[in-house]
Amino acid sequence: MCKRLAEKLPEYTVQDLNGEKTPETLKKAGINGLDYKYKVLKVNKKWTAKARKLGMSTNTWTVNKAEDIKAMYEQKVDMLTTDFPLLARDLLKEMNINEVK
Repeated sequence: MCKRLAEKLPEYTVQDLNGEKTPETLKKAGINGLDYKYKVLKVNKKWTAKARKLGMSTNTWTVNKAEDIKAMYEQKVDMLTTDFPLLARDLLKEMNINEVK
């Protein structure tokens, strides 16, 4: 479905949610983003940087523990979904990360 959407709407960001495909595979299929559960990105630590180099957007979900939020910030994901936004904001400040998207 992502591939079809990306073909029909190339001006939009289409993010794969499955978590099984590498950034290179997604890009080759015309998909310009990934939105993977944080556990996938913790195991595949280089995927966020690879996606960035390919001009793709990155999001991770649902990141609720401080240690996991920090790990995702360290990987420099573009967006982070959490049930605890105030905790995430406090951690941003603690880590001297000024940009909140």
